[in-house]
Amino acid sequence: MIGVTLYLLVIVTSTAGFLLFAASQEQHRKARRRLFVPDKAPVAILRAAGSLLLLISAVFAVARDGVAFGLTIWTLTITLSAFCVAVVLMLLKDHRSPSED
Repeated sequence: MIGVTLYLLVIVTSTAGFLLFAASQEQHRKARRRLFVPDKAPVAILRAAGSLLLLISAVFAVARDGVAFGLTIWTLTITLSAFCVAVVLMLLKDHRSPSED
């Protein structure tokens, strides 16, 4: 049971880290409100928090499966997490043309 919990923590922390990375970029500014990130949050803080969450997810993966297999699972998980964040951002994107504003 602890293994499942640790893997869920890897998924949640890595996805949250990539969401913070996305929120730190200007092209995703409009999606920030939908991601519950304040508009005035400093970019450096968002990126540092995202990096910290990815590091924490790596620690959880290594704690679950050891260094060799844990880092392999972590690499797979962050790839899937980044893909999920990209899909969420695509769904949240404003699809109106600039002339409609």
